[in-house]
Amino acid sequence: MQINTSDRFHAPQRPAWFARPFYPPGFRYPFHAHAFAEVFWIVQGQVRHRLEDREEILRPGDVRFLHPTTGHALAAHGGAAILANLAFPADLLPKLQPLAGELPFVPGKVMAGRVAPAARTALEDWGDRLSSDLVSLLDVGAFLLWLLAETRRPAGQAPRGPAWLAQALADLDHPGPLAAGASGLVKASGKSASAVGKHIRRQFDCTIIQLVNRRRLAWLAEQLRTTQTPIPELAATCGLANLSNCYRRFKETYGCPPGVWRARKGG
Repeated sequence: MQINTSDRFHAPQRPAWFARPFYPPGFRYPFHAHAFAEVFWIVQGQVRHRLEDREEILRPGDVRFLHPTTGHALAAHGGAAILANLAFPADLLPKLQPLAGELPFVPGKVMAGRVAPAARTALEDWGDRLSSDLVSLLDVGAFLLWLLAETRRPAGQAPRGPAWLAQALADLDHPGPLAAGASGLVKASGKSASAVGKHIRRQFDCTIIQLVNRRRLAWLAEQLRTTQTPIPELAATCGLANLSNCYRRFKETYGCPPGVWRARKGG
């Protein structure tokens, strides 16, 4: 299979590069290789993943680890899809091996993993951390060790946090549940506010409303990057109708106002 070298990636200028690309229906990314190691996972929808010798359909929670020498192609399958991918220098891998053991970055191969539904909120939180302009190789190393631990977790062994909370959090990256806010999350859990608050504090080290607002801001940031919908409309859709408060919280989290973020990220 000939690799599209005219569109070949080059190593990021920063320690690592995280993105959540949106694939509209019918979108195809051509066969390519990289100048860095990469891990990607499916956030929403389905993705057709083409390798040199086979194809596979990936679904939310599926993770793939790629060595720089490995070529592949991607396409939306059956509708729109959202991926998340992290690119980082391959020379970080030998430094992780003493802690992680055998690593799933094999020349010429794509190694598979999967994150259980109960851990996917934490996976998205890691994405927010990795997207910061202040991301360091320490952050990248910590994330990779966490991800390897999750993908190696035996089937049926749940990560911390009860299943009912994971289920209630599963839709929290969508505008409807986000707009419903803390009371909507409590109602969806079927538990008392105190029980929900206790488990969220234990798992995420924040209050219910802090977690909801964190996910609202993450959703807003993603929409700013991928759409031209007016900022007030986006803010109101996810439950941040108080624009002055929205702008202040966004700047505190992402280091700049929403309009500047959109300009920088190409939305």
